[in-house]
Amino acid sequence: MLPPRSLPVHSPRSLGRAILATVAALGLMIVAGAPGATRTAKADAGAGMKAVIIVGPTGSLTSYYKQSADAVAAAAAANGMAVTKLYTPHATWSAVKAATAGANLVYFAGHGNGFPNPYVGYLQPQYNDGYGLDPGKCSSGTDCPNYYGEQYVSEVRLAPGAIVLLNHLCYAPGASEPGNPVPSQSVAVQRADDFAAGFLAAGAGAVFASDGGGFPGLVDDLFDAAGSTTMDQLFAAHDFSGASDAYFDSSRTTGTRVHLDPQKSTLKYTHAVSGYLAMTVDDWHGAPDPDRYSGTDRYATAAAVAEAAFPDSGVGTAFVGTGTTFPDALAGAAAAGKADAPLLLTAPTSLPSETRSELSRLKPTKIVVLGGTGAVSSSVETALKDLAGSGGVVRIDGADRYSTAAEVADYAFPSGAKTVYVATGLNFPDALAGAAVASGAGAPVLLTAPASLPAVTAKALKDLKPSTVVLLGGTASVSAAVASQIETATGATVSRWSGPDRYSTAVAISQHAFKSAATVYLATGRNFPDALAGAPLGGPLLLVPSDGLPSGVSAEIARLHPTRIIILGGWGAVSPAIEAAAKAAAGID
Repeated sequence: MLPPRSLPVHSPRSLGRAILATVAALGLMIVAGAPGATRTAKADAGAGMKAVIIVGPTGSLTSYYKQSADAVAAAAAANGMAVTKLYTPHATWSAVKAATAGANLVYFAGHGNGFPNPYVGYLQPQYNDGYGLDPGKCSSGTDCPNYYGEQYVSEVRLAPGAIVLLNHLCYAPGASEPGNPVPSQSVAVQRADDFAAGFLAAGAGAVFASDGGGFPGLVDDLFDAAGSTTMDQLFAAHDFSGASDAYFDSSRTTGTRVHLDPQKSTLKYTHAVSGYLAMTVDDWHGAPDPDRYSGTDRYATAAAVAEAAFPDSGVGTAFVGTGTTFPDALAGAAAAGKADAPLLLTAPTSLPSETRSELSRLKPTKIVVLGGTGAVSSSVETALKDLAGSGGVVRIDGADRYSTAAEVADYAFPSGAKTVYVATGLNFPDALAGAAVASGAGAPVLLTAPASLPAVTAKALKDLKPSTVVLLGGTASVSAAVASQIETATGATVSRWSGPDRYSTAVAISQHAFKSAATVYLATGRNFPDALAGAPLGGPLLLVPSDGLPSGVSAEIARLHPTRIIILGGWGAVSPAIEAAAKAAAGID
């Protein structure tokens, strides 16, 4: 990832205009409905919810922006939210990244560096459409924030359906900078759409952008409005005109829309909301979604999957693998499925709190650590010993990913296996769906180099004595030469399940393995942790991109005719639009 750098400062709006907008915003009505109808006492309404209030370096306007931010922070705190304030000079990327993980509400006031802008002719995701943060002084002493754009913003997993409030940022609602021409509607919607994209990819449900003014009234409405109130209705209640509002389908985030609020000829496009506009206040408050297993990061998602699959404590075995690379956990997923055990993830050198809490709840008799100390350190193993029962902690590791997979197979399948699945050890997509099938079938997964069969894998295959070996993925993943080597080593029937890409390969695996299924699991194909955590569940696991439901995946869901679709991961991993399309393909209301 490229480091951030300072770019030309994009001037905030004039102070006088901002004050007028603030007065107007604070004077608007609350959305109609029975106030607090679905809420507890006001001070407890936001209990368990997290708000992060950020003010970046903005020169002479910084103190004014801090006052506006204080009002938002006070409104969030008055409603019971846990509030973190990061004001310049303490608004660094490292601090913002740590604080916003799992946040339900993010407010940012400061410089905006949106796109399209007059400075460059192409989108720069490392700099455009994100935060202008500290350090905030150039060598000349002038205000000069570092820009952390969409590329950075999308890294941080927010709470599912989080609300983001962008205040005073140039371009965020579609507006231009002071003194620049009013943009065309097409440019305005592109600006608002682009600025929201990174936050929506991080799991946000709605991104409100204002060219000036505060949001305390809107924050109160998030708690006082009826639970069925949508984000678009909230925006309309804080609308400055309403006469010329314009809606557009997003070109950046599938299934979302952009609502622009042109105010008047001299102040066009000063307010916008982007995202899942039909999301309700209750959705934001975290009304449980029984069809989505997710958490604030990969470790919390794995814990959520385990809790859903094993609601009662007292499991015999729990498997723990690193969440930073896929091979060890991939082999472990099949072993976990055979043992009817959960698979949890850990950071290499520290045990995440979510993993610790879930293991405390599960109370496993034994914990199996997957991989060597480079994957799961000795300090983590020591921490796990305090969470294991009489069976203690067992580590399964080898000299490399291929030998670790072989050792896992030997541990979990000491009597051999009729079927063995073989996948490349160099990439994860082909093996994800296969690991789920192997888990349900009680079969091991072994790894190979694409062009040659490692000796440890060949030996493991001979020891397992399979009658069938299934290769996962095309010849670029597992070559014809490897297929021939496996056939010679085992005398088994060798078949291949594959498609032209990762999504169609998962479909092909499902088609071979399942005639029908009551439950189908969906996970992002862009990364491995969510799918791996769900692999021990054993059902059809289909992969999806970020921009919609592929036609082949939709057709496979229809063929399987499930009565339930379960999503693995948050909104940033699998959007509500994809979830809705999958349920429509299954004929689920």
